[in-house]
Amino acid sequence: MSLFKNINLYIVFINTICAVAGVSLIVPDLPVIARQFHVPEGQIGLVITALTLPGVVFVLFFGVLADRFGRKMLMIPSVVIFACAGGLIFWAEDFFTISVLRFVQGIGSAILPSMSTMLIGDLFEEKDRLKVMGMNSAVLSVGTAFFPFIGGVLATVSWRTPFLAFWGVLPVALFMMVYFKEPQKKKSPGMGIYFRMSLGHIFKKSTVLVYATGLAIFLLLYGGILTYLTLYMDRHFGMDAYHVGLYIASASFATAWFAPFAHRIQNRIGARRMFIAGFSLFAVSFFSVLFVTQKEWIIAPIMVFGAAMGITVPLLQNIVTGLAPFEHRGVMVSMLAMLIRVGQTIGPPVLGLLIVGGDMTPIFMACGVASLAFAVLFIFYGNILRGVENGPERV
Repeated sequence: MSLFKNINLYIVFINTICAVAGVSLIVPDLPVIARQFHVPEGQIGLVITALTLPGVVFVLFFGVLADRFGRKMLMIPSVVIFACAGGLIFWAEDFFTISVLRFVQGIGSAILPSMSTMLIGDLFEEKDRLKVMGMNSAVLSVGTAFFPFIGGVLATVSWRTPFLAFWGVLPVALFMMVYFKEPQKKKSPGMGIYFRMSLGHIFKKSTVLVYATGLAIFLLLYGGILTYLTLYMDRHFGMDAYHVGLYIASASFATAWFAPFAHRIQNRIGARRMFIAGFSLFAVSFFSVLFVTQKEWIIAPIMVFGAAMGITVPLLQNIVTGLAPFEHRGVMVSMLAMLIRVGQTIGPPVLGLLIVGGDMTPIFMACGVASLAFAVLFIFYGNILRGVENGPERV
């Protein structure tokens, strides 16, 4: 059967779109909510934090549940909770209620990004798996680029309108319930055996390298690019918020362009060289920032960074599905998701320690050096990924 005739492909994409919408759709609405409820600038970020925090707290637990009881049994209730809690905010009358409902919505969305990776590992053969990972990354990147625009249009009507859109996710849950056919899983061992085997997979050298790579990539993204490069563009070039957002969005378009070709690149040069190339591009991106003298050219290092994301992230997600068999894939993927959230969380404050007298140059230097360090790490130790880079066959 043709890949594009496989209904599971579109279920994965729809799940990914739901995961992206939770943050991207609401970002333009934050200033409107702040004015409506007289929320200080330092607190309005709670609308985002309330959604992402459950991902750190619950995602590993949900990964275990996905292994023990199946993907569908966890995915459908998660999508329903995500839709209903988000939609109910339309009728909220105070900021506290918004924050509580966003936390509940975050519980629903906690497993969704990991679920897409699990399903690709479960449902697609080795020859298609990395290709689908790349396509899924492209879908995610396009959603990340376009949802803020859609949310901004809806927010011009009312602060409530973007939240009304979440009710549109409920038919998605019905679609998944009817059409998603979960692969048969082997009989599960006892919990003690399950945890011992999972820990054995988690502490393998190849697993540690993959987890460290995921943590590093998203620390660089959320700290170096999304936080401090945006501030640098504002302070150094005097760019307004519209142009900053437009330029940063170009990274998503670059990711969406390169990600679908990740499988072809791997077929030519292999996983180890892909990571070397990706981190080398990260280094070029950060070092290039320091040589840009005209604001129009800042888009070049941003797009180089996006291209590196398109090369490395699909490969990273594909490899993590190969670190353990089907029965342990949920906990392995969820551990990576948790570390990615950690990278997103600690990136800005950790890199912020490098600012000297308001000068952000040390941040970009440090990010460039760290990227080169990971490239060198893969030069010497990347061969330990051999044997897991394509993942095991699905059950």
